Amino acid sequence: MSNFLRIQRDLDTILGGPRFRNIHRPRTGWIRVIRRSLGMTQSDLAKAMGINQSSVHTLEASEANMSIRLETLEAAAQALGCELVYALVPRRPLEQTYRLQARKMVQRRVHRVENNMALENQAVKIPKSEVESMVENLVKKAAVRWNEGE
Repeated sequence: MSNFLRIQRDLDTILGGPRFRNIHRPRTGWIRVIRRSLGMTQSDLAKAMGINQSSVHTLEASEANMSIRLETLEAAAQALGCELVYALVPRRPLEQTYRLQARKMVQRRVHRVENNMALENQAVKIPKSEVESMVENLVKKAAVRWNEGE
């Protein structure tokens, strides 16, 4: 197994479990929810962060509308006694996403070949087994490309 595939599988193991699946950002943002659950006022959090109360109001609003900077979110987390966990959680296993992209590449190539041959009155249909072999070859060589023109 290539190092590339091993990394995909390791990440799938770490990120693919139920641990991250059921966590959703509250509509009002984590800062406000956690601050309130601790019984902190905006003024309390402002003091802990070394900023003024109106800045806390602004950062809570910026988190709620997803424009907060990670640096600011980290500072708020520290002041709230929390750890900031920043992760991109794949919707499906990375290996599966990679294979789907390989299949799309192969299907585009096959379509072009079949279309060109049909235009020359030499219609040909490439067997599914050959398509699957080409997909496996792309995956094995880590040769999947994400841009249409490649």
